[in-house]
Amino acid sequence: MSEATDIISELKIKFDDEIVVYQQNTKDVFPTLWINANKIIPVLTFLKKEVERPYKMLYDLTVIDEQARNFRGD
Repeated sequence: MSEATDIISELKIKFDDEIVVYQQNTKDVFPTLWINANKIIPVLTFLKKEVERPYKMLYDLTVIDEQARNFRGD
């Protein structure tokens, strides 16, 4: 299991049904997750302070409103 798969599993265990965690397959192979906007602070706090290997820096945070997309996470 890769490190990216591990962290996604940890997020699903920690937040269960409180957030939508949807992993989008991308060409760059970096994990791309869809998370409800109202849960972003708890998720980022978890990644910074509670995981075994905490993330020290937020490198990229993107918000896109794709009106025509089938999966919007809400």
